[in-house]
Amino acid sequence: MNRETRRSGANDRRAATALPSRFHLRRMIPVITLALLLSVSIMLSSSFLTPMNIFNLLRQNAGLAIVSMGMLMVILTGGIDLSVGSMVALGAVLVATFTTTMALPVLPSIVLTIALLMALGACAAYFVSFRRMAPFVVTLAVMTIARGLAFMISQGKPINLKPTNPLIQFGKGSFLNLPQTQAKQTFLAIPYPVWAAFAVFVVVMLVLRHTSFGRLIRATGSN
Repeated sequence: MNRETRRSGANDRRAATALPSRFHLRRMIPVITLALLLSVSIMLSSSFLTPMNIFNLLRQNAGLAIVSMGMLMVILTGGIDLSVGSMVALGAVLVATFTTTMALPVLPSIVLTIALLMALGACAAYFVSFRRMAPFVVTLAVMTIARGLAFMISQGKPINLKPTNPLIQFGKGSFLNLPQTQAKQTFLAIPYPVWAAFAVFVVVMLVLRHTSFGRLIRATGSN
C-alpha cells in the first residue's frame, strides 16, 4: 500500500512539473512562428532588413496595431467584436469626406468622426449589455451597417486627399523629418504612425496593469 502511495505521489509530482513546461512551450509558439517567418523572409529577400522595408511594414501595420489594442480589451472581457474593420473603413471615409467635400479642418473632422463612431458603438453596447443579445450577432449587424454606410457615402469610389493634407503628411512623415534619400538608409527616421501605435500600446499597458478599470476588465473575462 505504501509503495503504491509513493508511486502515485511521484506520478503526481511529474505531472505537476510537466504542466508548467507545456504551458510555457504553448506560450512560445507565436514567438517561434514569428522567428521562422522572419528567417524565411530574410533568406528569400536580401532587402528585407533594409530600413526602408522595415519602416514600410511598420507604417502599413500601425493602424492594425492600434485597432488590435482595442480588440485586446474586448477579448479580455470575454467578448468579441466583428465590426472593427468596417468601423475603421467608415471612419476613414468620414474623415476624408469632411476634409474634402465639406472642407472642414482636420482636427474637427477627426473629433466628429470619433463621436459618430462612438455613437454607433454605443448602440451595439446597449443591445449587448442591456438587451442581453449575443455580441457576435450584434457586432455582425453593426459590421454590415458600417460597411454599407461607407459604400453609400463614398459611392464606391476612392476619395483622394490633396498632397498638402495634414493626414497625408502625418502618414508619410517621420520623427526626425529626414530627407527621403537619407530616411531610406537609417533606422532613426521612425514614421509618425509607428509612434502613434507605440503610444497607444503604452497607454493600454498602463491601463490594464496599473488601474482599477484594467483589473476590472481582466477580472470580468476571468470569471
